[in-house]
Formats: sequence, C-alpha cells, structure tokens
Amino acid sequence: MHVPPVKIIKKKVESLDLRDIVAAFKPYYIGFLVLFLLISFYHLLFSRRLIPGVYIAGLDLGGFTFDKAVSRLQTYESANEKKITITYGGKSYALTGDEVSLSYNWESTVNRAFEVGRTGNFFVDTKDKLAGLLGKELYIPAYYDLDEEKFDNFMASVRGDLNSPGENAKYFLKNKESLGIGHEHSGQKMNNQEFYDLLIESFDQYNFGSKPVTVEPDEPEVLAADLEKNLTQAEKIVFNPVKLVYEPVEGKAKEWPLTLEQKLELLSFDPIEGDLAFNKVAFRSFLEGVALDVTKLPRGKVTEVSGDRVLGFTLYEEGIEIDVDKTAEDFKNAFIDLSDKAYVKTKSISGPRDAQQYGIYALLGEGRSKFTGSAQGRINNLTLAASRTDGVLVPPGSIYSFNDAVGEISAATGYDTAWIILGNQTVLGEGGGVCQTSTTMFRAILNAGLPVVVRHPHAYRVYYYEIESPIGIDASVYQPSLDLQFKNDTPNYVLVQSSWDLNEHSLVFRLYGTPDGRKVKISDPVVTNVTGAPPAEYRDDPDLPKGVVKQIDFAAGGANVVFTRQVTRDGEILYDDVFKTNYRPWKAVYLVGTKE
Repeated sequence: MHVPPVKIIKKKVESLDLRDIVAAFKPYYIGFLVLFLLISFYHLLFSRRLIPGVYIAGLDLGGFTFDKAVSRLQTYESANEKKITITYGGKSYALTGDEVSLSYNWESTVNRAFEVGRTGNFFVDTKDKLAGLLGKELYIPAYYDLDEEKFDNFMASVRGDLNSPGENAKYFLKNKESLGIGHEHSGQKMNNQEFYDLLIESFDQYNFGSKPVTVEPDEPEVLAADLEKNLTQAEKIVFNPVKLVYEPVEGKAKEWPLTLEQKLELLSFDPIEGDLAFNKVAFRSFLEGVALDVTKLPRGKVTEVSGDRVLGFTLYEEGIEIDVDKTAEDFKNAFIDLSDKAYVKTKSISGPRDAQQYGIYALLGEGRSKFTGSAQGRINNLTLAASRTDGVLVPPGSIYSFNDAVGEISAATGYDTAWIILGNQTVLGEGGGVCQTSTTMFRAILNAGLPVVVRHPHAYRVYYYEIESPIGIDASVYQPSLDLQFKNDTPNYVLVQSSWDLNEHSLVFRLYGTPDGRKVKISDPVVTNVTGAPPAEYRDDPDLPKGVVKQIDFAAGGANVVFTRQVTRDGEILYDDVFKTNYRPWKAVYLVGTKE
C-alpha cells in the first residue's frame, strides 16, 4: 500500500497589528455600548426605587420609591377589610384582624423589598432583576404582629367544630364479672398544618376573603370484630387480681392492688399484631403515684459552718428511684400472663462518692416561719414533713419536687389529722400543717435566687404565715395535684437542710451549694382590694350536746397581693419574677350542738 510522505509546510507568521484586532471586533461595539447604556440606565432609574416585578399585598410596587410604596400600602389597607372567612360544608367561621390584634408594619416590609436585587450576590441579584424585567412577580411577605393566643384559640375553635375523631371499638365493664364491647365510629379531621399555612399565607400576602378548607375521613383502627375474637382472654386479664409489690431493703413491703377500671385502662389492642397489648403510657401514669412512696433522693448534711461558709459536709444516704422500663416490663408479663403480682424495680440515683465533689461550699438562701399557737397534731405534721425533705441533694440542672422529697402524706406514713384547706372550706385531714413546711421552703428558694418552677398560693390568708413575715409569701401543696418545685441552675448540687425549734415555735430551711455571685432583691408586697371576712355561719349539729359550740372554720379577710423578685449577676438580670396571690374572704363556721 502506498503511503504518501508527510509534507511539512513552513509559513511565515506575520505579527498581528492592533488595528486588525480592533477592526475584527468593530461590529460588536454598538451592541456592547447599548448594553452598557441600558444597564447604567437601569441602575440609575432604580437606585432609589423598588426593582420591577416586586409585589407586596398583591400590589405591583416595582418602580416605587420607599415613601410612595409605604403610602400606597397604607392607603390600600385602610380601604380593605382584614377578614378571613373559613368555609366548609355550609359552615363558615369569620376571623377579623381586630379579633387577633393584627397590625401590619409596612415600613419594615418595604425595607425588606428593597433588598431584592441588592443582596450583593451577583448571581441572585441578576436572576431577580431579569425575572422582574421579564414579567415574573417577586412576592414579598408582609411584616405584621398578632396576638398568637387569640389566633390559636380561633384555630382550636374551628378544629373543635369540624373535627369529629373516629372512635375505636373498646371494652367496657358490664358488671363485676364480664366485659362489653363498644362499637367503632367513623369520623373526620382537618389537616392542621394545611389549615395553619392557609391562614398564615393569607396574612403574608394580605389576601383575605373566603377560604375553603378540606376535611379528611378519620377511620377507626380497632373494630368490634377484632375485640370480639379476644373477649374471653380480655376478661381473664381484667378480672385477674394482679397487684404491684415493692420490697425495700429495710421496712415492710408495700402493695398496690389495681382496680378493675385501672386494669381495663392498661389493656389495649394492637391492630397491626391483631392481639391484646399492654398500655405502657397508662402504666407510667399509674407509677407516678407509686413513685411518691418509693423514690428517695440522695441525702447529705452540713456538719460545720463559719458564718455562711460550709466547713464540713458529709453524705449519709444513697438515693433510689423506680426503674420504669424494668418495672413496666415485669408488670406487663404478669398482666398478660395472668400472674397475681409484679415487683417494683429500683435503681440508684447516682452521684459522686466523694463528698467534696458535690460543691456544698456556702449558704445560698434561708427561709423562716413561725408556728406559734399550732395544735400538737399540726406541729407533728410540719416537722415530720421537714425531716423527710431534710438532706435532699438536687443535682445541677435538675428540678426539685417537694412532693417527691416528702413522699406520701397520709396516716399510714405517720401524719396526724389537722386542719387543711379543701375546696371552699377548711376541714380536718391527714397532713394538716405540711403547707407550713412548703411555705418555709418557698422562702428559702426566693432568697437563694433559684428559679421557681411551680408555686401555688393559698386560697385564703393563714395566720401562721404572717407571723414575722409580710403577707403573700406562702406556698400551698396538696398531693398529687399541687406541688412546689425549683430548678437547680447552678453548676453543682444544692443541699436542702431543715431544722426547727419547738420552744421558739420556729421552722428554718437552708439551701447550700456553690455561690455564683447572684444577688436577690425582693420587693415589699403591694396589697390591694382588701375586704373584710363574711359574717360567721352557725350550723346545727345533732351529734354535739346542746349548748356546745365548736368552731370548724376561721375568719380571714380577702386581699390581692403582688410582690416581685429580681435576681442579677454581674449586672445581668437572670430572673424578673412577679408573684401574685388573690386571697378570698373567708367566713368563720361554728357547729352548734342540738343533742338533748
């Protein structure tokens, strides 16, 4: 095959002249020049104006200056009613701007609009400018404020009227020996997120008027036919006499037999597995009551002080609490397998073994109260409660609960009968006087500058709490609903220590820990709306001998009391608290004997 030889051609390359280059690009001059002039004109024209395509509240404000844009929006708002009407199936629900205190800030909105095309990002700005020139609408959401609580209430009202949740079939107690089955029911529900987005978009775009909403079917997951198949086994479980047992290392075992109603609440049905199941959520709620009698927090004691400085501190008791997961598993097995008992499992509340690592260095705050004139039963109760919260160590970041620290308050745990406030009257009850303990503790928390998490004032003025103390600085407890709680927001443990003097009729709580420089300022209480006590009430009592009069409730005037507490550190405000109490006027009640 013939392959022609490669020829190498040499050609003289002449140097390019600048005039040749200019001539080559000469046809593009006009285009570049026109583009440059257009860009310059655009920036000059819109240097103090919104760029084309900017829309606010549905209005095209491209080319408007700041003042004219704001004025246009204000005029538009004044001429239009801010009212949304939610509609569904012939029903309507109106929401006006006034009802939720809706207030638009057009200055801030226009300021935000002026950022479009001016962010400093070349690509983003160029894209927005071109989009506006090509007719694309650049929507800017409006800035506004509204009352979120009222807004949430409106949403809740609409949902409450339109939502009708589907109901699962369920077992119920027919009598003490058998269960019945309540049939399932279909329902409907709104899409909460879609509903919220619809309203917010209306506010953002200033787009009011009629807004239809959708409601979806809500079908039950558990059918009566499913429960019918498992009825025999369900009856065996509910009517099996199972109980929860706690066996402490020292002391007597404690038992909690479950009622039929409690066992029925713990029984559920798993539609996926098609079988009976154990309701762990309900069981955890049941354990909250058990925990009052089981939980023991770690305890220590300050043994020596010099002024406010701690010189000696020792640990004397490790804490324990319910191991919820293990207890729930053990009870579930007993419950489903028809055993007669399950056991409370506990675990240690761990802390450093070295007492020095708890950071108990100084007194943080102290609370005092007097119980002069108290009956012996009341004194026994308040000192017993004080002794049972004495020595509690609260870990950093944790919340102290008075109820958890004291444990169950009942005759079974050593409390006497004394006067307590129950509802609208004063009655004899187990543990009367324990509120003196919580009141004294509350005062220590205030003076220590620790955050108060839960505090409930008394319903009426109590004589004891105003002995050597201003009015209104008290805290009521009533298990399990009313508690006193504080949070340990210091870097180390806080020690709760109590003491009392029966001769001086005084109770003291001291909180020890690591000082961090916080300062506490508590105002004098401001007392308003002072009213006298209502007239005394006299009730005939056929059980009292004739001529005998016995007082069972005590008069107290009403008043509204407010005091404040400010906690600062290095000039920074940590807490700015307002504590309010509305004391009701309280009448004295006497029993008059009529027995012959």
